[in-house]
Amino acid sequence: MERVNREKDEKLQYAPDAYNFVDKAIKHALSKLDDKRHLTAYEVLMSCRETAIKEYGFLSGEVLRSWGIKSSKDIGEIVYQMIRNNILSASKDDKQSDFEIQFELFEPIKSDSQVSPKKIHDPIICD
Repeated sequence: MERVNREKDEKLQYAPDAYNFVDKAIKHALSKLDDKRHLTAYEVLMSCRETAIKEYGFLSGEVLRSWGIKSSKDIGEIVYQMIRNNILSASKDDKQSDFEIQFELFEPIKSDSQVSPKKIHDPIICD
């Protein structure tokens, strides 16, 4: 994300792709809303997880980790760096610590329609 200013925010420790990814995930979450409003930290995290799985599938964890994203706290740091650089905005009730929650960023999303793989046959053991 070109608009994130490294001089303005000394703590930028994530790859540029990490900022683009979070921006894309936020835009995706906003597009699903009926009325325009601020997203909660949980909504941002869910959209990041969904976007990662959609874009990178089973490699999503590896891709995000390669950019420096290891936890929900990292997503919060990226969001607040973007806020400090006037790319995003926050309400008076929002705080960075909202992202410091127990959230499995890399856990695949399971829907009711997803069926877990079943064993077709026992493995064949050859002598």
